Amino acid sequence: MSSKLMLSTSEIELTADITRCPLHGIDGTALPEVIPPSTRILQVVGEARLRALVFHHHALLLKSPIAHLFTQEEEQFWTVVTKIADFFVEACGGKNYYSEAYGRPQLRRRHIPFMIDEAGREIWLALYQQALRDVDFPSNVLEEFWTWIEALSIRLVNQRHGNIPIKRVHFDSIKSFFTRTPINQHSEIKQEFQILPPIPTTDSITSTDALSRQERATLSIFGEVKKPLTINLIDLFDLPTASILMPPVICSMTYKQLDTEHLYKGVLLKNLLNRAMIKSERPLYRTPLYIVVTAYDGYQTVFSWHEVFNATIGDSILLAYSKNNRLLEDKAGCLCLLTNPESYMTPRLVRGVKSVEVRRISD
Repeated sequence: MSSKLMLSTSEIELTADITRCPLHGIDGTALPEVIPPSTRILQVVGEARLRALVFHHHALLLKSPIAHLFTQEEEQFWTVVTKIADFFVEACGGKNYYSEAYGRPQLRRRHIPFMIDEAGREIWLALYQQALRDVDFPSNVLEEFWTWIEALSIRLVNQRHGNIPIKRVHFDSIKSFFTRTPINQHSEIKQEFQILPPIPTTDSITSTDALSRQERATLSIFGEVKKPLTINLIDLFDLPTASILMPPVICSMTYKQLDTEHLYKGVLLKNLLNRAMIKSERPLYRTPLYIVVTAYDGYQTVFSWHEVFNATIGDSILLAYSKNNRLLEDKAGCLCLLTNPESYMTPRLVRGVKSVEVRRISD
């Protein structure tokens, strides 16, 4: 029978922060040094894409054999993931989101309640490999990032079965995964690691699930444009970021506060339309155009060309992908269109944006 070795809570308390220096494993063997990531990673990747990576990775984990390590309560789960994303952003040279709210990371101590073994670690890494490719992580910082998280993952293991050695997954052994064209990413990962469960087929999921997985992070721009576009969430991270601080929502009847203020980040609608290049035979300001924004559930709102391009409101019509530094992830969709309200917010709040169409009023 194999024995299980675990660190006690007192040993965890006395163990140095795993992000700062090399340690010994729970079986006494020396662990590889964790080389902290440079600030160049955040400069190249950007905060939004880094957060998207963390969120996507955990979405994969939630469907993996180690899903039991996480809370199954959806809101609580994504709150924890936001906290993890804060840590990653700060570790890569961003703002002190994590330490200001929670103090020093102390990752070994924080993970002691969870039974993490070598097999679980390998699943965690396998899905990180998939997530990195799925979010199109920049290749010029990919090796540095992988070297960091691979060594970091070893220090989270707090349970050993017998003499099972630590499996190193050096970047050289996986770099070809990021260069070949993915045909079926899930099956490729499974073949390489032999540890992932089967992926549901289209027949085994509902139409709503299929929509959320395949389409809800995609936006179409069409109509009276020279370059119709299909843009996914990752593409938006490469565009200039804008933000809106939405004020508290007050009921117009009772004057009670219904919601607190929120910070939304995303891309201005006019910047997206400029990429699609609105077409007209005469100056646009003399062309009777309007823009229809449609959600996946069929809800629509309308803007005139002058509102978007020729008025101050145009600087606050935002296609948002994050709220309070947390990516928008729900069944409604990953994108939300909103603008600073002059009176009532609801008519021009579109959750789960599916498309933006430019139309011409008949002359």
